[in-house]
Amino acid sequence: MAKALSTRPQAAARPELHLPVFRILVYVFLTLGAILFVSPFVWMITTSMMTPGEIAARKFIPGGKLAGLDPVTEVDWERPLREFLPPRIEAEFRGNHFELAYMAHAEGGTVNVWIDGQVLGVVDTYSDTTETRTFAIDAYPDVPTFSLNQSVQLADTQHQVELEYTSEQSRGAVVWMLGATASRPDGTETTLNVTDFDLPYGEWKIQDDGSIAATARGFPTYLQRCCRDLIGRSSRLQSMPLGEFIRLERPSGSHSTFTTDFIPLGLNTTLGFSERYVVTGSLSHYVKVWGDSNFSEYFVNSTIISILTVIVQTLFSIMAAYAFARMQFPGRDLVFIIFLMTLFVPAMVIIIPNLLTVTMLDRWSVRTLGPIFDSIGDITGTIPLLGRPNAASAKWLDNWPALVWPFAASTFSVFLLRQFFIQIPSELWDAAQIDGAGHLLFLFRIVVPISKAAITTVVLFTFIGTWDALEWPILVTTSDSWRPIAYGLYNFRNSEGNDPQLLMAASMIALLPIVVVYLLAQRQFTEGIATTGLKG
Repeated sequence: MAKALSTRPQAAARPELHLPVFRILVYVFLTLGAILFVSPFVWMITTSMMTPGEIAARKFIPGGKLAGLDPVTEVDWERPLREFLPPRIEAEFRGNHFELAYMAHAEGGTVNVWIDGQVLGVVDTYSDTTETRTFAIDAYPDVPTFSLNQSVQLADTQHQVELEYTSEQSRGAVVWMLGATASRPDGTETTLNVTDFDLPYGEWKIQDDGSIAATARGFPTYLQRCCRDLIGRSSRLQSMPLGEFIRLERPSGSHSTFTTDFIPLGLNTTLGFSERYVVTGSLSHYVKVWGDSNFSEYFVNSTIISILTVIVQTLFSIMAAYAFARMQFPGRDLVFIIFLMTLFVPAMVIIIPNLLTVTMLDRWSVRTLGPIFDSIGDITGTIPLLGRPNAASAKWLDNWPALVWPFAASTFSVFLLRQFFIQIPSELWDAAQIDGAGHLLFLFRIVVPISKAAITTVVLFTFIGTWDALEWPILVTTSDSWRPIAYGLYNFRNSEGNDPQLLMAASMIALLPIVVVYLLAQRQFTEGIATTGLKG
């Protein structure tokens, strides 16, 4: 009998698994490339937020706080830095027996005692009752003795005694030192009065009773980590007021300052009060860079120069590109080819001819237009935001004209816009002619609005090129009045090269406007690059 046919459906064959190895490798390499490209910027940001100690330890992630504000009173702001250090006094004596007289009381504190650089112990002046005590150091030649838990040995020679008030260990706030006595084995004694002690730093005061009093003025918290040892080693810094040190003398610090005036709403401005703060943490690096080395002035200069250059170059590029793309005139293509050839000329080749041209224009302008500007200034007086026009306003060198007009034309910008304008359908021009529009009206009413992507690309490239310019501004400027941010960063690198955190903060400030402009124009920029030169 024939075998019955099975009605059970057979399972479909499972397709083979193919790993797109090549595609995976491409993705991996692209990802690694993106990481390598971004890593310098990440390193720049993290370094700008680190302290010098973290940079020296080669850390990758900053461990300090991002930002903080500590109020500083006007009195502390003007107080010398030595008054914030632990009060310390020194004196010399001869002999091998030393007794320090001090007063114990309810507000007493503690004092460390050194003899010849050796820490002997801690004097605790705290007591529920006021009384006079002595701290004795007894020693004889070659016979060590035991005093206050310290084994010391003194010879009958010159010795140095140092006393340092230790506010960290003190239970009270004030210490009174009355004097000291040094004696020799032969019974002779030398009395040290308070006037025999030197007061190298800290805050000590001679009281009416002739004692030396040390107050517990704590070292500012925002200077603890970076500058306590630095100040202790430098007598020049000790004599400086706190505000001057924070503003000028902070080679390895991590704080800067600013002042702000708060005016209560609804009150007369004369009733307002001023508060001074110290900026601490990573943000302080940016505050210091902004306030020091004329960096803020360079930033403003670059902003003005970049805006003027973008306006002038974009306007001229639009008109030149439209002429090459939409207008017919004899020799147009030949002129455009010659114009494109300038793209292959290195910028350094034409920098000297441009300098000579600008120099001649400067002489002509000062000689011809200077008197005219003087006359205008006599009529107008001081103009807000512009000042008073005078002969110096006609200068080209060390002024904005030398930084803007040589870049009024750009071959690349004209070429980019021409390629975009060529794509615009001719029917739009025909319709504009029917409505009675000419080339100028057609350009600014129709061509420009539909070419936002390409124009945005030109604006972005022009802004970046102007913002990063260095060689040309150095040649045509002689003062900081019109030098750009690139020069400020170059100058800052030479003066602050030993402080990487400050240099990276300066670099971030210089980079920030470019990043902001790109983020605002990213979509139009990508569209302009993708569609330029495409027909249809």
